[in-house]
Amino acid sequence: MSAGELPTADVGDEMRRLTIIDYCAKVACMGWVSNAPQLEINPLDVADAAEKAGMAPVDYVAKGLKEGTLEMSCNDPENPKNWPYNMFIFHSNILVSSGKGHDYFLKYLPDTQNGLMSVEEDCLKPTEEKQRDGVGDKLDLFALLDFRMNATALRMLT
Repeated sequence: MSAGELPTADVGDEMRRLTIIDYCAKVACMGWVSNAPQLEINPLDVADAAEKAGMAPVDYVAKGLKEGTLEMSCNDPENPKNWPYNMFIFHSNILVSSGKGHDYFLKYLPDTQNGLMSVEEDCLKPTEEKQRDGVGDKLDLFALLDFRMNATALRMLT
């Protein structure tokens, strides 16, 4: 679905051709929503590199983003360096009822059996962010902190 299909105010043709995830990436890059990890490299490495360059970390990051030597992680969410790897769930049934589109959770986070019926090649592709093939199994640790046996716990046992 392109953003041009949404009932919004009149926008230019360039913005109308973007996908929803392109808008999400733009919003995160502008700092309008929280985003973690922010950069593709460790913030401690950024601080060390800024110190070696004799610059303040803020100036080093601004210069790196302008020159293209640093990249925001939201522009390449399928890069293994940008995955969260850990998911902690407290008192939520995210994989079955709380998370809308739980089959996408099942395919792209634990990479387990899912009921997706769409073929990715047939979908509209983003223009602002990189796309990779065969991405799944992003979690190293899935911790469910709950006092009841809900469907998320049952789903992760299978």
